[in-house]
Amino acid sequence: MRTKTFFVAYLIFLLTIRIHTVSAQTKKQTREKIKAAEVQKLLDSKRFSFKAQTVQPLRGGTINLTSDYELVINKDTLQSYLPFFGRAFTAPMNPSESPLIFNSTNFNYNAANGKKGSKNITVEINDQNSNVRRFYISVSGQGYATLQVLNSNRDPISFNGYIAALK
Repeated sequence: MRTKTFFVAYLIFLLTIRIHTVSAQTKKQTREKIKAAEVQKLLDSKRFSFKAQTVQPLRGGTINLTSDYELVINKDTLQSYLPFFGRAFTAPMNPSESPLIFNSTNFNYNAANGKKGSKNITVEINDQNSNVRRFYISVSGQGYATLQVLNSNRDPISFNGYIAALK
């Protein structure tokens, strides 16, 4: 009799754990779907910022960024406030300024669907005085992003971070 009672109690315990596990997974999936919809809305509106957390220069390892660096896209205006680490192939006019700190209103914005719900954004800079030619932004459904910068006279550079709404 004791074995039967123990077995029934054990089955009830297992069923309770299973119900809680399914409930937790459902809540997580719901949060992920809500976040993916928010990220999609930001990207479609062309009003968002990429907040850089780490940088990977072509030569060297990953560098953690301790200051606020970002790329802001606000429909018809682009503001880049990003650091540069790497090799320049021509001497800069002012070596104390980063070549990735500039504003532009002359750019093309293209978004395409990527794998597993990600988005791939290409921003081509058309300003004659800018050495930056292209930004590639790959955004996951949860808002994590990688930004690759192609420059006409400097090494390429990559940033990891996340997408955020403009304030």
